[in-house]
Parts: sequence; C-alpha cells; structure tokens
Amino acid sequence: MFILRNAFKSISRSLGRNILIGIIVFAIATACGVALAIRTAAADARTVGEQNLSVTATVTQNTEKIRSALVSAGTSGQSDMSAAREAMRALEEKYPALTLAQNEELATDENVLETNYSLNTTLNTGDGILAVGATESADTTAQAPSFGGGGPGPQLIGGSSDGRSFSMGDVTVTGVSAEDAMVDFLSGSRAITDGTGLDFASDAYNVLVSKEFAANNMLKVGSTFALTNPNKETEIYTLTVVGIYENTSTATSQSTLRPQGMTAMDPANELFLSAAAVQKIAAASEKNATVDTTASTTTALSPGLSYTYSFADKAAYTAFAAAVGAKLGEYYTIASADAENYERSLEPLDTLGEYALKFLIVVLAIGAVVLIVINLFNIRERKYEVGVLTAIGIKKTKVAAQFVAELLIVTLLAVVLGAGAGAAISVPVSNELLARQVTSLQTEKAQQEQNFGRPGSPGAGGGPMMINGAGGGPGRVVSQAQTPVEYLAQINAAVNPLVLLQLIGLGLLLTLLSSGAAVVFVLRYEPLKILAERA
Repeated sequence: MFILRNAFKSISRSLGRNILIGIIVFAIATACGVALAIRTAAADARTVGEQNLSVTATVTQNTEKIRSALVSAGTSGQSDMSAAREAMRALEEKYPALTLAQNEELATDENVLETNYSLNTTLNTGDGILAVGATESADTTAQAPSFGGGGPGPQLIGGSSDGRSFSMGDVTVTGVSAEDAMVDFLSGSRAITDGTGLDFASDAYNVLVSKEFAANNMLKVGSTFALTNPNKETEIYTLTVVGIYENTSTATSQSTLRPQGMTAMDPANELFLSAAAVQKIAAASEKNATVDTTASTTTALSPGLSYTYSFADKAAYTAFAAAVGAKLGEYYTIASADAENYERSLEPLDTLGEYALKFLIVVLAIGAVVLIVINLFNIRERKYEVGVLTAIGIKKTKVAAQFVAELLIVTLLAVVLGAGAGAAISVPVSNELLARQVTSLQTEKAQQEQNFGRPGSPGAGGGPMMINGAGGGPGRVVSQAQTPVEYLAQINAAVNPLVLLQLIGLGLLLTLLSSGAAVVFVLRYEPLKILAERA
C-alpha cells in the first residue's frame, strides 16, 4: 500500500514528465494495436477460410519429375529424338497414369468426402454429320504431333505404353459420372436449353450436344446420329440426342481456340454422355479391335481419365495429400486448383501481415529505447529522493518497486487509451493498406504478363492443350490460361479481447525493460554518499 500511495503522489508531482511518457506509450500502443489487429485478422481469415473452403483435387503423373529424371540421366539431351521419346515412354510405362480402379481405391481414404470422374476420347462423325468448323471435303482426322513438339496445335502430354493409336477424331466425347463432373455447367458457362440432362446410372448412348453442333446437322431432341472410331471407320456407334446445351461463356464458345483442322478441340464439338456409356464404347472398341502384333498397335479406343476428389476443408485435403504422396512416391503429384487459388488469393494479406510484424518489432524496439532513456534521466533527477527514502530506513527494493509501479500505472493507462484509438482506426487503416497491397500485386502480375505474354494468349506458348489420361489415349481439351484470382481485399481487423491482452502484455514488457535500468541504478546508490554530495 505504501508503494502505491507514494507512486500516485510521485505521478501527480511530476505530471508533465508522466504525460510525456504516457503520450509515447499511447503512440506505441496505437501502432501496435493496429499491427496486432492486422496479424490476428489475417490468421483468423486464413483459419476460417480453410475451414469453409471446399477443396477438389486430382492425382496425376508428375510429368515434370519424369522430365527432370530424363534430364538428370542425360537422355533428353540426345540428338536422337526417337531415343529420347523411347526413354520417356519407358519411364511413363514404369509410372503409368492411375486407372479408374486405382483412383477408386485411393478414394477409400477417410479424408475423401466424395468423388466424380470423366472419361474423354475423340470420335469421327458418321455419314451426313459434320463437326462445327469442318467441311465435307476436308480431312478432319489429324495425326497427333510427336513428343517434344512445341509448335502450333495440341500437345499430347505423356505417351501410350500399350501401342494404341493417337489419331485425332472430329469431335470430343466426354463421359461424366455425376453432375459434379460437369464443371462448365455448374459454373454457368454452359446451360441445357432444350431436352433433359443425362442419366448417369445408364450406359445408353444418350448424348448432350451443343446448340451449334445441333444447328450444323439439323438435330433436335430425339434425333439419332452416328460416330465412328477414328482408328477404325467400320466401328460405328449410334447416339440419341436427349438434350441441347448452349455455350453461355464467350471464352468457352470461341472457335479460335481450335487449331486449324482439329475440330475436336472446338468447345462446340464437345459431346457429353454418361461415364458408363463411354466405358461401354471403350469395351466394345476393345472387343472389336484390330491388333497388329508386329507393330504392337491396336485400334481400340482408350479414353483419358480425369478423376476428382472432393474434401470438406483444406485440412482434409492436406492429410490426404500427405498419405497418398507417401504411398505413390515422387513420380505422382496431388494437386488442387482450389487450394492453389485460395493461397494465391491470400498473397496480399500474407504480405501485409509480414509488414505488420516488422512494423511491430521496429515500434517496440524504438519505444523501449526511448522509455529507457527517459527513465534514466528520471532516476538521475530523483537521486536525492532515493537517498532520503533509503536513509530513513526504506529498503532499496521498495524504492525500486515504487519507480516500477509509477511507470506501470502510466503505461497501463496509456495502453488502454491506445487500444481504444487502435480499435477506432484499425479497420479502415488495415483495409486501406490491404487494398494498396492488392493493387500493387495486380500491377506486378499485369507487368509480368505484359513482359512474358499472358498465359493462353497467342505468342505465349499457351494455346489449347490435349491432356492424356489413363492408358495414354487422347484426353480432355483444356486451355493453359490460369484461373483469374480474386484477392481477399477486406478483413475485419478489429481490436478484440485477444489483441487487448497482447497489448497489455507488451505494455508490461516495455515497463519491465524501461524500468529495469532504473532499478539497477536505485540498487547501486548509497544513501549516505547521496546525502553527502547534496550537502
């Protein structure tokens, strides 16, 4: 009680000096409050976002790792390109793309919420049917390019280890296992305008065709038409139109994505069946295949597989990736566009959080130095007071405790006021800083795209690409353009109870640091010598 009473009296006697200390601590507390609020809000935003993020992922061959292995072995640098291709084939045969059965086995992992898949192949149009962009006199069957080709036209990633033909058909046939596999329809870039959707449990040859394809061939719901195996024209499949869809997205319907003569790469020529129907086509093609044992080739179709895993949140995806990665090894990769885009959307927030931490450290360091200097001058000015108190029998520890109590009272009061000021300005300040960070990052990305070429644009090496699936057959036509990122541009950086506790803790830390020097001086002073010097 003696210590507190004397501390309050001393504060009132040296009001000007303590107000100065209070102003300094107030400024430190306000700045630290904003910095801590930003970091807390950033952590909360990431945690909540990851918990609420629905993640989808795929497990594929790690083609980059395979190429790196070939580079390390010196194979890819051989002048004989055929030898390099054979080496690539051998390694891909050793680590083949996962089959449907293998994916379904992985899907038994407890972290997997649900799955869906699509099967993709290309077929030729039958008599009286033309693909969009094709002419009757044109030869619409294009041979696949060789490995390593970087020129115009589609690229086939991977190779066939079973000798299947790579002839490109006139149209792309996509078999889907569920509505979730029809990504473009879910996103709204495609919509059924006539007829019905697919019965995913049926293996009937019922098909959804585009509005352009239907108009080009005078088809309507209920019409039938024939498609053939591009490797064996006598292999015919008759399909029935159950629905007609429209490409509502300009990007989806652009026929400019299609290299000349490759109509299968035009989105208007993508036909949708159930996955069971495409599996039935593949089985029939395998049964009726013509096999050349000498050349080790077959005319059987081998649809490419795209298998998607869904997870409740990012934590489940991370656990699945770790388990599957350990099981499959380095030549397979588990990737999620959702998780990658989410991480990219947090880049401005992460950068702002790093700046806030650095700012916090600088403010605390400068504040501690200033308070230490002020307290050293304070002790030197009150040296005689220390001598009198210790001479009348008050222990040095009590005198030192009084100085600490004075600073603690002033500091805590200033911290509370600073927390209030920080609470008032933290939200607008943090959102303004985050908006500036987003603008800066967008400008940087735009400059990079301008310097190196926008992905997917002409001249950037990012045209349409054909991705192989299981078995090495033709896969799905996709664009190499990156998905646009929507950066997180607003957070609720409020001074909550946690931030207030952190501020009080920092206030106590500053008090101990700045008063530590004063305590050392008080304990070193000899009362008789102090009084003798004053006399």
